[in-house]
Amino acid sequence: MQILNLACHGTIYQDLSENPSFFNHSPNAMFRHDPVHLIQSEEQTLLSHLIGKQAKVNSFHHQAVKEPGSGLRVCAVSPDGVIEAIEDESHPFLLGVQWHPECMYLSSRKMSRIFSSFLEAC
Repeated sequence: MQILNLACHGTIYQDLSENPSFFNHSPNAMFRHDPVHLIQSEEQTLLSHLIGKQAKVNSFHHQAVKEPGSGLRVCAVSPDGVIEAIEDESHPFLLGVQWHPECMYLSSRKMSRIFSSFLEAC
């Protein structure tokens, strides 16, 4: 997600510790598929269509989008305000997510819908 954002001329937090109001987005979890916090999706987005209003996600990162790049829309945030997903509606399927759905698709129907929707778009 960060590379996508930078390619579209957005900015990132190099380290979330730059903002003391952000919680630890890289907590110790027993397994990589363990959800550790909620995200809230924005209405009328591709992501909200796929996962609904909210989802529990895994998390192991220290960087995040600061300002979305050109054409990108914020489509999910965590409770502390960290941008958790971005998308560009001008493309058939352009979605960047902060968490790792590839670790959760077997245990979460919402995460598996991200992949099945991507394959349908292809």
